[in-house]
Amino acid sequence: MMVRSTDDTPNIIRELGITYPDIVYPVCISVERYSIKGYNISIASNVGYTILMRLGHFDYIMKVDSDTVFPKNYSEDIINAMEKNDNIGICGGLSHTRNRTILHVSDTGRFYSLKCLQEIMRNNGGRYPVMYGHDSYAVFYARYLGYEVFPTETKYYDKRPYRRNMHRWYLSGRFRQMNGLRFLHQLNNYYRDFKHPPYIIGALTGFFSYVVHRVFNPYGTRNKEYCEFIGDWYMRIIIMRYKDRFRKLMDFKYILRRLLHI
Repeated sequence: MMVRSTDDTPNIIRELGITYPDIVYPVCISVERYSIKGYNISIASNVGYTILMRLGHFDYIMKVDSDTVFPKNYSEDIINAMEKNDNIGICGGLSHTRNRTILHVSDTGRFYSLKCLQEIMRNNGGRYPVMYGHDSYAVFYARYLGYEVFPTETKYYDKRPYRRNMHRWYLSGRFRQMNGLRFLHQLNNYYRDFKHPPYIIGALTGFFSYVVHRVFNPYGTRNKEYCEFIGDWYMRIIIMRYKDRFRKLMDFKYILRRLLHI
């Protein structure tokens, strides 16, 4: 099914291209619309990034969603962070609803270094990955290639609340298995996901999907070396987190502060 924009976005972009020809390069495409959430964005991203690779006269690429409001100097803050460390491949801020962790770089408002994105595409058949979970896969693969993925404290406002229907819960389980994430890591993840609608049933659906796909493909469906690297990397983070929690539980002053809400 071919779907056209309903909010006049193409014409707005074309007008910006006329007004700012040096900085706006309009790319308006018509592609087949898929029912899988996020899949259509990955197709559009692939087309856009492919065109950008041909242009090539830039250092960073910013991905922006239509439902995000950025604060003043957001781009400057992210680029400053990246220029302090040449090995940062992906960097971004955080939605106003999230706290900073070393695992998460927001899907929107993220910056890729040109070199990092080129390597991701080169190692994936010359294109940006077209799949459910493409943004997470890009983060995984950047780490696999040896790049750092760095989330900053800079916050933006996300107008769209976090939602995941049952189909997306199922797809999340399949995606995590495909990329080699370990069983204990997923047990921990879906335990935390109980707080997201539709709460327990959603998390159970995702975990069941992960387990079923793991039975048929126990080592993931991508490159074995890549899957082992991703599985090991995220397990180390989970172990580190629980060690830190255990250390805090043994800290009398920390417990006292929590009890007294100091």
